[in-house]
Amino acid sequence: MKIFRILIISILLISCSKQRKFVKISDNPFIEYTKEGHNVSIYISDFSLGKGNELALEAMKFARKNKFDKAREKLTQAIIEEPNNPILYNNLGNVEYHDYKFNKAIECYEKSLIISDSLYISAGINLGKAYSLIGEKEKSELIFNQIIIKSDIEFLRGICYYELTRKHLDYGEIEEAKLSFSNAKSILINYEDFEKELNDVETRIIHYYD
Repeated sequence: MKIFRILIISILLISCSKQRKFVKISDNPFIEYTKEGHNVSIYISDFSLGKGNELALEAMKFARKNKFDKAREKLTQAIIEEPNNPILYNNLGNVEYHDYKFNKAIECYEKSLIISDSLYISAGINLGKAYSLIGEKEKSELIFNQIIIKSDIEFLRGICYYELTRKHLDYGEIEEAKLSFSNAKSILINYEDFEKELNDVETRIIHYYD
């Protein structure tokens, strides 16, 4: 069965021909991530694609070109091939998310979590982001905090603290932002390719009242 690198924060917009650095963050389960700018993808060995792999790869190519209708079509076909694969619903959610159809994205992320018994953390993080964007800040915060409490993977907790920080800043909750940022920084500072994101958020906090 072919292994497919899944998306966690956003659809990768980089060329497949570029050589990317993968950083291992866990051995059991085996998890690694790669990052290009603000785009992060995570590979989790517990989840993989079978018959829908080629269609999913085609969908990614269309998504990079903002051809979301084509990407949606390919992923829908892939789901017919593998109706119980959480990766496909998560990736379809990413297509809807980047096409500004946030309610549809939420439906896809929730479906991904349901069929994975809430084990597909990537969909959970994406769901938290989508809820925040449509103004459901309580639901967003609840999801991120649940992942923080339940996950024993430090990197995933760091990502959730980082997303919580951004959410608090967007909603004007500066003291909460300071607290969550402190937790995010203590974890993600160990990953040098997150330096820019941490600096950007810290600058927002420092100059919040300017």
